[in-house]
Amino acid sequence: MFGTLKPTRAALRCPERGEWQRFYCGTCQGIGDQFGLPYRGLLSHDAVFLGLLVDGLQLEAAAPDRTRCPMVPVVHRPTVSPDSVAMRYAAAVQVLLADQWLADRAIDGRSFARLARPLLREPADRARGTLDALGSDLAELIGFEHHQAALEVRGETGPAEAAEPSAAALELVFARIAALPGSVPELAELPEGGELPEGAELPEGGPRIPALARCVGPARGHLARLGRAVGRVIYLVDALEDLDQDLRAGDFNPCLIHDYRGRPQIDRGRVREASAMLERARDELATALAALPLRRHRAVLFNILVTQLGTRATLAIARAERALREHSERRRVLARLGEASGALRFAQALVALSIALFTSAWSRVARAATETGGGESESGADTGTGTDTGTDTGTDTGGETGELPSTPDLPDGTGTETGGPEDGGSALGCDCIGDLIQSLCGGLGDACGDCGESFGACGGCVDGCASWCSGCGQDCGAGCSDCSECGQVCSGCSDCGDACSGCGSCTDACSGCGDCGSACSGCGDCGSACSGCGDCGSGCSGCGNCGSGCSGCGNCGSGCGNCGGGGGGCNC
Repeated sequence: MFGTLKPTRAALRCPERGEWQRFYCGTCQGIGDQFGLPYRGLLSHDAVFLGLLVDGLQLEAAAPDRTRCPMVPVVHRPTVSPDSVAMRYAAAVQVLLADQWLADRAIDGRSFARLARPLLREPADRARGTLDALGSDLAELIGFEHHQAALEVRGETGPAEAAEPSAAALELVFARIAALPGSVPELAELPEGGELPEGAELPEGGPRIPALARCVGPARGHLARLGRAVGRVIYLVDALEDLDQDLRAGDFNPCLIHDYRGRPQIDRGRVREASAMLERARDELATALAALPLRRHRAVLFNILVTQLGTRATLAIARAERALREHSERRRVLARLGEASGALRFAQALVALSIALFTSAWSRVARAATETGGGESESGADTGTGTDTGTDTGTDTGGETGELPSTPDLPDGTGTETGGPEDGGSALGCDCIGDLIQSLCGGLGDACGDCGESFGACGGCVDGCASWCSGCGQDCGAGCSDCSECGQVCSGCSDCGDACSGCGSCTDACSGCGDCGSACSGCGDCGSACSGCGDCGSGCSGCGNCGSGCSGCGNCGSGCGNCGGGGGGCNC
């Protein structure tokens, strides 16, 4: 309770706004007169409300007065007398409210509050002395903040238990108003005989009949009920308004519970309980206020308690319901994600495995490229000398002329130009992919099969397979089948299979292989293909020009059979 009980000024008529303004300035003046000018800065709407309530329950209204405004010194504001009971009570309660405000924040660990509260110790003692002199001692509320803090256990204390200390404290404060001097007789305690006090009148203004004394006695009870309802409304409004903020900050809120992991969660049942309690307390405000024997200020008090505070209660309930819906939606989304956690973990494992495989393969490629860099440059220099096949076609495969063999049509239309001897003798990218095959070397089989269709075979460099399977020691399968120039593909392999079958120029393909199979079968120019093979099989069979194909083989078979030019082919 600090600044909560203020009016909706737009809903007040001009005379009523004037009443509230006089008491606002009068409370400020009273604080300055009793405690000093600096303490005027503690002024709040709550003390002004209490001043209006006390003056409304007095037989005589507070005398009018005027004071110079400390904010605008050239202006004199109309006020009420600072010596009146209402202003003395309001000023004293304001200092105690400020002291309680700092005490609450000191309990919460605010360093500023711990440092500032000692400055109010002496004014707070004087304020308690003033209330004691007025017959409204509030010493029972000393240490109230510790009682409230001990009761607020996170995740355990519900709305009803948490709101009880504030409701009980304001019930005491409002009930003690009846003991102030000059209060209307209806608030006085009835004597044992049931006779009305001298000068007492019924609220309806009827005659003073002892038999009707029972109609006057409950006025004190209405005042206590009003205080209890105000305390409960203020606490619950604050709890519902701050629900989402307390959830995020992890602070105490009676509408929060904790799950098995200790995380705060908005509890639907507690939100509904707090909302229902707030609705009942708001109704109690209107009922208790209407039952009070007020002499004046009823419209202003109704505006503060019913119009403004009631509207704020409605908005607080709506805000809490919205926070509950948003929290429930977040929990549903997290639940759906939890149900899919197995699939997510599997997908994460696949991604991690893919990254690991890619990293490993790329490192091998880089290492192979580094190791074979020197050998490639030497090979390019050696091939630059040129070799004359001596065929009728007169095709020159050497690098002296710089001319390139013709490129046959490829299935995918991916043919590109190859570099000449000056460029190193291999097409773009073939050597690096060949190095990859050499480094991995095993189980690739048809790696170069059907140029450009599997594992990037001859991809982008279909005019020459270079030395892709060279030295593998494995089965080259149909490597470089249908390539335009096989180079040293399968050189040193154990079994060339159909390597270079149908190629334009085999050159040194399968040179030194254990078994040439049908390597270079149907090639345009065998060169020294299968030279030194253990078993030529049908190697270079049907070639246009065998050159030295199968030269030095252990078993020529049908090697270079049906060749257009014998050359040194099958010179076993």
